[in-house]
Amino acid sequence: MRSKTIRSDVKSNSFKSVLDVIRKNYPLSRNDIADLTGLSIPSISRILPKLFEDGYLEELEQESAGVGRKTKLITLKEQSLLTAGAEYTGEKLKIAILDEKSNILSFHSLAAEQLEPVELCHLVNREVDDVFTRQKLDKNRLAGIGIAMPGIIDYQNGVVRFAAQTGWQNAAIKQMMEEISGINCVLDNDIKAAAYAEYMKGNAMASEIAVSLYFGNGLGSALIVNGQIYRGVSNSAGELGHITQDVNGTLCSCGKIGCLQTNIAKGFLLQEARKVSSIKTIEELLSPDTRKDKWAERIVNRFVTYAAMAIDTVVCSYNPDTVILSGDMINDMNNNLYKEICDTYYHNFLFEYLRNTFSIKLSAFNGRGSAAGAGMLAAEDFFSNLQI
Repeated sequence: MRSKTIRSDVKSNSFKSVLDVIRKNYPLSRNDIADLTGLSIPSISRILPKLFEDGYLEELEQESAGVGRKTKLITLKEQSLLTAGAEYTGEKLKIAILDEKSNILSFHSLAAEQLEPVELCHLVNREVDDVFTRQKLDKNRLAGIGIAMPGIIDYQNGVVRFAAQTGWQNAAIKQMMEEISGINCVLDNDIKAAAYAEYMKGNAMASEIAVSLYFGNGLGSALIVNGQIYRGVSNSAGELGHITQDVNGTLCSCGKIGCLQTNIAKGFLLQEARKVSSIKTIEELLSPDTRKDKWAERIVNRFVTYAAMAIDTVVCSYNPDTVILSGDMINDMNNNLYKEICDTYYHNFLFEYLRNTFSIKLSAFNGRGSAAGAGMLAAEDFFSNLQI
């Protein structure tokens, strides 16, 4: 009995291995699949018909170098699988629908201030249903819903342990979402989801060690090593914003004094600005007209300096090949902060022995990374648990 179970597990793993390499390297010939999986051509030929039958794969013909000869390539079948990704910031909800190749088919955002956990789950479900109806997508192909949020996330159990932006503690989002939608759900930290999106479809695709930095309502980071999210013991790796930078500094929302993000996060920048101005939004503070005032320029310059220090911290800590800058302070505003931060880092903080060992890039997703990454994580979860 045990030997049958072992053979069954080996067979299942072989199917998943084939599907996984095709998902991440399509299109591929049978020889390519054999090289990448280590399986024999006869084994590949036994596995593929089942994956064709289940509707995940299709075969393409491509002209080869030989005259009149065609090579058959295997790829993912169009819309064989769809996932939904959602990012909730405490102020705004972003919804992305992704296809089997992690391409974004639909994206929209809406104001959604200070929702309760169950309200968020109902809203996500309605918004996803509306998109499928409007675009005439097959709901039966929806394999999962991913939700990304700031805070301390228990991703294994799908629980928000603590999120300062929403005030939630121990919110069982995965369970609520699955009960409301009837669809499998995954929950993860927003910055980790965005970093995963950069690795899968963005500016870290060729990276072995990539760090994503987020500048917005807070400061956070995420590390991707060989395609895997580095999580730490409690999925809290990357809480860069809560490194103590000034023991005599400002009280942070986490309760500590002098956290790095108190010189970077939007709320703290506006708090400083309102000491001398009636300014209302971060867009006003960053506008060229406002920056003509010395007080505004000093606040922005301080932000740029500490943002450059954040880059210095992750570069010296992880020795990455790629650093991605993201967040609404960088992506969503028409300003030159990205260039200013990079220039300040290279001129003032670069450790010379690391020069030319890495590149700093702007996020490829223009504010859509966390929602897209959540959808990609939902797809990864689906295929990891696929029963073949």
